[in-house]
Amino acid sequence: MTGSIIASATIVFPFVVAFMKILNIPIGATNTNNDGEVHRTFNSKNVSDIGSPLNAVSKDRKSKYAEASFLSLGQAATAGAMLLLISTAPNLIAKSTVEDFVPNETISFTDWFIIGTPHAIIGLLISWTIIFLIIKPEVKSLSASYERFRTKLEEAG
Repeated sequence: MTGSIIASATIVFPFVVAFMKILNIPIGATNTNNDGEVHRTFNSKNVSDIGSPLNAVSKDRKSKYAEASFLSLGQAATAGAMLLLISTAPNLIAKSTVEDFVPNETISFTDWFIIGTPHAIIGLLISWTIIFLIIKPEVKSLSASYERFRTKLEEAG
């Protein structure tokens, strides 16, 4: 039985959404006004505006930080799948193919981990760098505190 890249990203996704909401970082826009008419979204460049509650004028803006975070989540799931032999079916197919072409040799779980770890780490660093260089998130630092998380957790029940 193998794991799933999609399943691992799906499990972590609600935590990222909750994190964004606790920090008041907008994670999407409705693209409609109160009359149901579709309109263009507004991307704010003001970093200090991100932590404030959304008002009627800026309620439809999207955060580039959130966009980069969600893309990074997908890349992290893909990189994590390269770490272990049993993470995804393609890893098992690659193992079988290598063993077919190289007789009397087998790839153990440890061998795969040793080979997969550098690839996963390098791939993750490259993808995160590219994502954050291209998207250029407006949030440079996060002002979160334990008390703020605790308050939001208690509000949620």
